[in-house]
Amino acid sequence: MAVSYRLPTAVGLFLREVGLVPAHVLRRAGLAADLLGREAPAVTGGEYHRLWTAIGEEGGERLIGLDLGRLAAQEVLSPPLIAALASPDLATAAQRLAQYKALIGPIRLTTDADADGLALRMCGVGFGLPPALALFEVAYWVYFARRATREPVVPRRIELLARPADAVAVEEALGCRVRTGPDVRVTFAEVDAWRPFLTADAEAWRFYEPVLQERLADLEQGASLTERVHATLVEMLPSGRGAVDEVAQALALSPRSLQRHLRREGTTFQKTLARTRETLALHYLRATELTTTEVA
Repeated sequence: MAVSYRLPTAVGLFLREVGLVPAHVLRRAGLAADLLGREAPAVTGGEYHRLWTAIGEEGGERLIGLDLGRLAAQEVLSPPLIAALASPDLATAAQRLAQYKALIGPIRLTTDADADGLALRMCGVGFGLPPALALFEVAYWVYFARRATREPVVPRRIELLARPADAVAVEEALGCRVRTGPDVRVTFAEVDAWRPFLTADAEAWRFYEPVLQERLADLEQGASLTERVHATLVEMLPSGRGAVDEVAQALALSPRSLQRHLRREGTTFQKTLARTRETLALHYLRATELTTTEVA
């Protein structure tokens, strides 16, 4: 059964605010014309990818991802974002949102905090991030940090799969040079990672945490094991991992149980691995500046 993701009801409003026509975006994405007008709009992972691809294409040379990231950071769109905003600092907010990111969309967020700072890496679950979505993700975190701390936070490093058409405007807005690489990543200095949030609210976190845990459990139950293996491989493969025992450990299964469940779903680990490698390779070739040797 395909997992569905709730879209914020403000999506249509945001699209209009950045100069896009929602009906044109939906038509280009091949989605229902009334989707954004529904009481609880939801899409599958594939539809989410098509929606963001269409947003970027409709935007053309404009920095749609940057503008949408700024707007989204100004609004509280969903319970996971409310919980993140209620955190005591950016490092905690990132850890919380990494756990509940799946409630927002088919995107995996990983965090790496050390003495050098806080690095946040985003990747699509089952697909590569379209350029507009990649820019949205890094811009959102910068504007989110500025909103929560009321300080002009500047990231130490920003990495995208490809440079935006107007990279200079992005660098001026976010205060950091845009580099290219195999990941979508934004890194903050240690002082900014632990800078106190003026929006911290421990009571709000205690209220939302059980709600988020329940929603996440419901979402995971709706996903097939094949989908979960595919999503895990998308995260592991860029770092050179992806053996069956590593994937099984990440999913709290034995390799034997993993293989048995996949056979019940009509596939094998090797088939899923091959499909994931092909998906990632095609994405890197189409959406990044990596050479074919680097992709291989």
